[in-house]
Amino acid sequence: MSARLHYIDRCRALLMLLGIPYHAARLFSPGWGPPQAATSAFCDTVAQTITAFRMPAFFLIAGYFAAMLLARTARWEWLQSRLKRLGIPLLSATIVLIPLQLLVFAAVPGGDMGDVLARLAGRLSEPSSSWISHLWFLDDLIIYSVLIAVAWPIVARLRSTGLPLVVERAPFASVFILVGLVAVPLSVTAPLLGTTFLGAMANRLMYNGLFFLIGTGLFLKPAILDAWLKWRWWRAAVVVAIIALTVPLTMGGAHYRPAMVAGACAAIGGAWLVLAAMKRWGDAPSAPVKLVVDASLTIYLVHHPIILALGLVTASISLPVELEWLAVGVTAALLSFAIYLAIRQVPLLYYCFNGQRLAVRRPVLAAA
Repeated sequence: MSARLHYIDRCRALLMLLGIPYHAARLFSPGWGPPQAATSAFCDTVAQTITAFRMPAFFLIAGYFAAMLLARTARWEWLQSRLKRLGIPLLSATIVLIPLQLLVFAAVPGGDMGDVLARLAGRLSEPSSSWISHLWFLDDLIIYSVLIAVAWPIVARLRSTGLPLVVERAPFASVFILVGLVAVPLSVTAPLLGTTFLGAMANRLMYNGLFFLIGTGLFLKPAILDAWLKWRWWRAAVVVAIIALTVPLTMGGAHYRPAMVAGACAAIGGAWLVLAAMKRWGDAPSAPVKLVVDASLTIYLVHHPIILALGLVTASISLPVELEWLAVGVTAALLSFAIYLAIRQVPLLYYCFNGQRLAVRRPVLAAA
């Protein structure tokens, strides 16, 4: 494993950036953004394929890094740092970006500026899931961070415990079986909790928490991680087949419980595919890639309102939906990266939308 874990850092950034084609595709789904002239089965498939593994893989990596840092740092010191790293971008984006998104929705029905501002005031005065929007993962990471910091003395002991022989000999299959077994009771409790704000949040925390815990466990058992991440073409073929079979099942919506179990297996398979491929082919240091990795959180935060605003434009034109999706995705990516480069010039803004202080290179003084 690379000492600097370049491949895991790159996977985390890639999963963040995949939010751009995902949300650009969701733009052409009914009820997501500004209503479009046409929908697209292609865009639905793109969105469902990406969402099958993107956030579970992200939380798996988050669990791995949480355990790695807790093993090196005093847990309350780590938690304080983590709350700043996550909480400051969450607060900044909520204050600056969410009102811009609500402004887009307020502009959809049309009318003069007075009408738009009146609708905006109404949206701002009524608490809803729109206030969280694409920032939900930061809320969840904060909750997971608090929980693992509290439980770390117990969790850390698992490093010295043994595992069943079958897990050591067949980690790839064992992880699939574990995820599938846990997903069965989750598929039963999910409908009971419902789709209210708190019910949906509880379902999400339990589902993604499974992958966060798997990431933590993989750090505690590095031999299992190395064996699990070995690239095998037959493994890649199995994962692609599982995802290909799961996507139409989850899109149909008629078989909730089987779809959730299959979706969990597709999620862990997709996580393996991204991590194993990046470990094999993307583990070398690179300055341009390092810049993109640093930019990924800021890009993710700002791309969402940009895509919604672009939805006002695509709603008024009539081009092939696939072409509009591509144009929206590319435009949002370029504008988001440009905003990151601008924010990077102002240390305070960088801190607000990246959660880290910008490293300042001090000039080297020549010896007298």
